[in-house]
Amino acid sequence: MPTSIVPQDQDGQDVYNAISSFFFKFEVGNLLRKCNAQKEKGVPVLDIFKYKFCNPLIFITANYIVTELFCYFL
Repeated sequence: MPTSIVPQDQDGQDVYNAISSFFFKFEVGNLLRKCNAQKEKGVPVLDIFKYKFCNPLIFITANYIVTELFCYFL
């Protein structure tokens, strides 16, 4: 079992690097701090956000929910 939340495959690593670059460019860490997103100990909040954005399931699930809601109201 890997001890890191960083993706182990090359494609996942490329996505992680792109997300890290985006977070750095747009200072997402500062925005999270201003929103009081913090933890006492463990994995940093910024790393958790990066992991969530690297996981394609979050986008698939969100797309499914939006599609279901759209169809419900038609």
